[in-house]
Amino acid sequence: AGLGGIEVVLAGMKALAGAAGVQEAGCRALGRLSRNADNQVKVAGLGGIEVVLAGMRAHADAAGVQVAGSSALCSLCDNNDNNRVKAAELFGIEVVLAGMNVHEDAEGVQLQGCRALSNLSVQNADNQAKVAALGGIKAVVACMRTHAGIPGVQAHGCRALRTLCDDASNRERIRKLHRDVVEGAMAAHPSSRAVQDEGRKLAGKLA
Repeated sequence: AGLGGIEVVLAGMKALAGAAGVQEAGCRALGRLSRNADNQVKVAGLGGIEVVLAGMRAHADAAGVQVAGSSALCSLCDNNDNNRVKAAELFGIEVVLAGMNVHEDAEGVQLQGCRALSNLSVQNADNQAKVAALGGIKAVVACMRTHAGIPGVQAHGCRALRTLCDDASNRERIRKLHRDVVEGAMAAHPSSRAVQDEGRKLAGKLA
C-alpha cells in the first residue's frame, strides 16, 4: 500500500470496468489490503468503496465478482463505522442483497453476503434498520434454509441475524418467525464449533 498498490488496483478496475475477471481480482486485492485499519481509511478515501460497488453492479450476473465484492466490503467495514456509513449511503446494502437474490444457489455469494451484512450492521442502528427494511432478514434466513448443509453459511447467517438483533423490532421479528432456523443450524452441525458458538450467541439474544 505504501508503494501505491491501492492506487494501481483502483486504476486498473476503473480502466477495465467491463472485465469481470479484473473486477473480481481487484475486489479480492482490496479486501486483503483492507484488513489493515490504515488501509481501510486509504481505500475509502481514494474512492474504493465506489469502485467495488460499481464492479458489483456492472457484473451482477458474475458470482465471482459478487463473492469478492462482498468480501471486500466486509473487510472495509470491519471495526470502521465511517466506512459502514459511507457504504450504506452509496447503496451498498442494496447491492449486497441484489447479489444474494440473483445467486441464491451460490453458497459463496450467500456466505460473503452474510458477512458483509453483518459488518455493515454491527453497532450501527441505522444500517440494522435499513437491512431489515430492504428484506435482509428474509435473505439471510432464505440462504440458511437453501444451504442448510454448509456450516460456513449457517455460522455467518447466525452472526448476521445476531447483529441485526441489536434492533428491538428486528429481534422480535426473528424471535417470532425464524427461531427454527437457528435451532436447525445447531442440530444439523453439532461438530462445527463456529455454528455452535454463533448459534448459542444468537439464541441467547432471542431468549
